[in-house]
Amino acid sequence: MSVCMTCRGEYISSKCLCPFCNTALGDNLQRCRNCGRDVQGRRLCPRCGSDVAVWERERITLTKFLAQGGFLGLGPAFVVALLAPLWWGKNPMPAYNHFASILAILFSLAVFMTLFAIRYTLRERRWAAEVQTVRGVSSVYWIAGFFLLGLGAAMVVFIIYMLAIPQVSNPIANLSLMMLFAAAYSLASAGFAAGITLFVLEYDLRRLDQVVPQPIFMNTDRLLDVILSAVATTLSKKSSGQGKKSALEVVRLSRDESSGDVNLLILEHLGPRKSDNSHTWRVEADKWGRLKSMYPAFPPPQFSRRVIGGEG
Repeated sequence: MSVCMTCRGEYISSKCLCPFCNTALGDNLQRCRNCGRDVQGRRLCPRCGSDVAVWERERITLTKFLAQGGFLGLGPAFVVALLAPLWWGKNPMPAYNHFASILAILFSLAVFMTLFAIRYTLRERRWAAEVQTVRGVSSVYWIAGFFLLGLGAAMVVFIIYMLAIPQVSNPIANLSLMMLFAAAYSLASAGFAAGITLFVLEYDLRRLDQVVPQPIFMNTDRLLDVILSAVATTLSKKSSGQGKKSALEVVRLSRDESSGDVNLLILEHLGPRKSDNSHTWRVEADKWGRLKSMYPAFPPPQFSRRVIGGEG
């Protein structure tokens, strides 16, 4: 199964919906089996209705990221690899220089791959800050902080290599300085790699935002539709075999500022809306529309805001 990046729901390609008649496309993903129209490269998520085909085309793969400037994030590791045979061999204790070079390269590569692995988490966090309280600082400060870390560590490397090491004759002190040199050298390389990689990632993610749908938690109406659909499915399972048809009426909606969760008070009408045959439910869902809890609530409220499905 694939995962819709808009609502985080799983889907099967053959179950994707036609953008024209809103029915399942089937095995032929180019032409709808119901209306017969060419879908023009579009397929809608059966859960949230967003275009999943555009995500499949625009997904940031490692190859695409490297081709679009991500290779710059590997620059610090490349520089360290070049300096290892050209410069550090002049030191009277070259073994520690080789150790420092290897450590710096590994740290830089680890930072590069880690940031690439969490690219969509960074995008989600940036959008989530629009609808909920997100702890921490923006990526701009992180980029500046990484560059300052790299610059500061590079200054320590220069001081130790150019000033301290030639003046130290005590083997223990020399060993301590070399270990400090290795740590600072690794931090310098990793800091610059993190700053460059995060800068390029932010550029690519902002470009991506121009062509793919926003996360579903940015659109309360669409999020509410997904939650109500899940509630209706749950209620139909509870009343399976009883032949009951119900309409859902949302009478209260609130969102948690810290988590983005949605809290609903829902009326389930088992007959005409003006009748007394109704149940009240309290529903809590996360910002992706996944149900977290659902339980009866009493007494039924006396006002309404929204109705979907059923007969009224």
